[in-house]
Amino acid sequence: MRLANVYRLGVKEMISLRHDPVLVLLIIYAFTFSIVAPARGVKLELVNASAAVVDEDRSLLSRRILDSLREPYFQKPERIDLRAIDPAMDAGRYTFVIDIPRRFQADLSEGKRPAVQVNVDATAMAQAGAGARYIEQVIAQEVSDYLAAQPVEPVLPVTAVTRLAFNPNGNSAWFLAVMQLINMSTLLGILSLFVVVRGVLDVPLAGSVPLFLAGLVTYLLSLTAIGILLATVARSMPQFGLLSIPVFLVMYMLSGANTPLDAMPQVLQDLMRASPTTHFVAFSQAVVFRGAGIDIVWPQLLATAGIGAVAFVAALARFRRTVTLTRL
Repeated sequence: MRLANVYRLGVKEMISLRHDPVLVLLIIYAFTFSIVAPARGVKLELVNASAAVVDEDRSLLSRRILDSLREPYFQKPERIDLRAIDPAMDAGRYTFVIDIPRRFQADLSEGKRPAVQVNVDATAMAQAGAGARYIEQVIAQEVSDYLAAQPVEPVLPVTAVTRLAFNPNGNSAWFLAVMQLINMSTLLGILSLFVVVRGVLDVPLAGSVPLFLAGLVTYLLSLTAIGILLATVARSMPQFGLLSIPVFLVMYMLSGANTPLDAMPQVLQDLMRASPTTHFVAFSQAVVFRGAGIDIVWPQLLATAGIGAVAFVAALARFRRTVTLTRL
């Protein structure tokens, strides 16, 4: 009798499910896109990393090093000026910036050991370590190939000096604490910046705390608007719960918090720019780690507020239409 009751209840639920297309779509979404998108979009290996080169030498060897940073590991490296290194790193435009000094090739030919500086944005935790090692190997290999044809003593030719910006000790807790705060804010709206992030984990906050809090409030308002919009779509509380979990989870996983946005497929990059979490992650990394001011992060702050405003207007329109239909 118990098995018969279980069977009847199961049939009853399946019949109810058949007449609930929203819930059917949510189930399909939860077991397809919400699994495939993070699996293919989040890259922990070195893929499509952004890089720039300051070529002060302008020699054949420096061009060979530049040409060795190839796809799919790196985007096509951009040439920048020496004075542009700090502004570019502060703005988070590149994960790696390589500075090849003057007389680099000439010093090698004379048996000297010049130094190449590799600047690494350590907030890109998934790629910073692997990318720095790869760049060091590329430089060493290109220099070794060059010296193989030169009449000089084959010694260790070049020293690669790695400079980790914003997280010099490679402390993963500094990075993960802030990103986890964003994750928890996404799901629960819990603010623990001073007690946990600064107090317990002793994470240094380089930027303005009021600016970060202003961005966090803007982000939470945007999330609230999206939550209200989802509530107007769902027909019941279980539907809302099933809808909100994969939506907010995918928003976070593909936001750039786990892996840089430019390492994802272009389609996902374009889609995730419609998510407030993507812009808030960029905002938080710039403010907390790089000490950026409002003059640098205002586009991210404006995008977060704009997405929230659009979601709120859409939710208000759906709510009014629903109330009108109910009255009729």
